[in-house]
Amino acid sequence: MQNRLRTWRNFGLNRLKDICTAVFKRLEYHSQLLSALSSVVTIIGLPLAIVGLYFAYVQISDRLQPPEVGLLFSRPERVVFRIVNTSKTLARDIWYQLAFMDLDALDRDGLPLDLEIKGRHFDYASPKESLGPWSLIELSPHATKISNGHRLFGWASVKCSECIRRIHYWVFIEHDKGGWYSEIDTREERNIVRNLQRVLKAKDDTPLVIADVAPQNRRTTIGPLDWDADFIAPAIRKDD
Repeated sequence: MQNRLRTWRNFGLNRLKDICTAVFKRLEYHSQLLSALSSVVTIIGLPLAIVGLYFAYVQISDRLQPPEVGLLFSRPERVVFRIVNTSKTLARDIWYQLAFMDLDALDRDGLPLDLEIKGRHFDYASPKESLGPWSLIELSPHATKISNGHRLFGWASVKCSECIRRIHYWVFIEHDKGGWYSEIDTREERNIVRNLQRVLKAKDDTPLVIADVAPQNRRTTIGPLDWDADFIAPAIRKDD
């Protein structure tokens, strides 16, 4: 009887050992399979995750980019201007200012006629879009006094509430013929009023003084091309 019990016990232990061995082998197989699948998922998923993070970064950086607005002048035969949002960010609380004089028409004091163009405010400009255009001369209450060939010279600026800086321009127009505009360097912004007064008092030396205030190599010709998003950057900024 004891031998029979011993035999059954040994059989049971061996059977349990075989079952455990089979279970461990199966677990090892599935572990290797899961590891292989994990490697495949990693190989495929990691690049996709990197691409996803990149596009998320681009979208976030675009939204964090401060807006930038500028002025674009076109149509030399009847100069118009637009406010253009050159950034990928919504520009809010935009305003422009203009101070233009007719160098060939005099006021009661014998000084160049002030065109008295009022500044304007706008709520917003969408990314890569424009506001306008407006005819510069028609904004003046003295528009009827400006004859063909009259020389107009002045200063223009534009800014928005979240823009890093205000952008200033010198603008020269020969009515019905054409003209140019020149972005004012930030180092010269403090001299805008003084330089404008120099031009107004120059009389016969006006062309020389204008050339000193706005050098030839910093001017952008007012061309016939109307605004288009593809041409916005080179049109707004002229390289030194």
